Amino acid sequence: MGDQNAISWVSIVFFQYVSYVIGMSLPPDLVNLAARQHGTFSRECAYTLGVTAQQLRRWSTQCECVPLSRHVFVLPGAPPTPRQGAMAGVLDAGPGSCLSLISSLALWDIPGFLCVPAHVLRPRSVAHRAVTLATVHSTTSVPEHHVAVLDGIPVTTPTRTCFDIAAHLPPHRVAQIVDRFWSRRLTDAPRLHAMRVELSCQGRNGLTVMDTVLESRPIGYTAPESGQESRFILLLARHGLRPMDRQVDIYEHTPDGGTVWIGRVDFLDRTARVIVEIDGDLYHRSLTDQAHDEARRERYRTLGYQVEVVAQHELWHAPDAVMARIRDARNGVSVPRSPQK
Repeated sequence: MGDQNAISWVSIVFFQYVSYVIGMSLPPDLVNLAARQHGTFSRECAYTLGVTAQQLRRWSTQCECVPLSRHVFVLPGAPPTPRQGAMAGVLDAGPGSCLSLISSLALWDIPGFLCVPAHVLRPRSVAHRAVTLATVHSTTSVPEHHVAVLDGIPVTTPTRTCFDIAAHLPPHRVAQIVDRFWSRRLTDAPRLHAMRVELSCQGRNGLTVMDTVLESRPIGYTAPESGQESRFILLLARHGLRPMDRQVDIYEHTPDGGTVWIGRVDFLDRTARVIVEIDGDLYHRSLTDQAHDEARRERYRTLGYQVEVVAQHELWHAPDAVMARIRDARNGVSVPRSPQK
């Protein structure tokens, strides 16, 4: 699909260039700019390249560019995509604007969100104008270090996005999003705490939610490595069970006083000596994987740990039963399980 899009863009740019040479079409500089912006360009950008309002009207009449709004145009033949819609929304909002909120989450590949309808952040200092291609959210300012460019689209950074969405989504969802960015190394404690200080003087909504999120994510915090881990953490909280340590290395002492690393477990209750491992549906399926996992878990048991294995589908389809097993294990109740199919 990527190669096909590249070929289509080369064809569009080449056609526009040839047309311009024989006096029929848009200047190559404007076409190249639009190609970098998912086929779109703004009236302001055209003016900076020397295009006049009269030329834009003529090109629009001749269908050499198609107006999407009073301020935004698209090249004919440019394939419509969600990212084109997001780019058009940013351009429609005016200079200094950027993609934000749930549209930003989508552009940063956070599951469950869409780029369009586009949500755009615009500084209040920008002259007010009607916007038809996006939902505009005004803010006191959008400093340069709060904005990144991803796939050609100006967008709030992951750190700024976390604070913006904190006023619009449930607290547990905000925490999941923070962890997702954190696990991908797109944010961390220093950046989040620095952003908290920057935004504290603005009296913005969502700061209380972010304070709660940051309180449980100090310097040195390790974010969950998967959606299954995040789901398990959420279930513990919902069922009133105390948190467990995550991604813990287990060692075995040798007769000569040394240690041998056995493996890293997903969750550990050190006091109750309960290990929880989550088996994803994609992995742990082959007989070789199952034999290896069971041998490792047997070594944990010889060290005095109780091991609870939770299948990924159980987290979503039988959460109450999973939490009951965890509660029993922590209380010292061992419940035999039937072999999984």
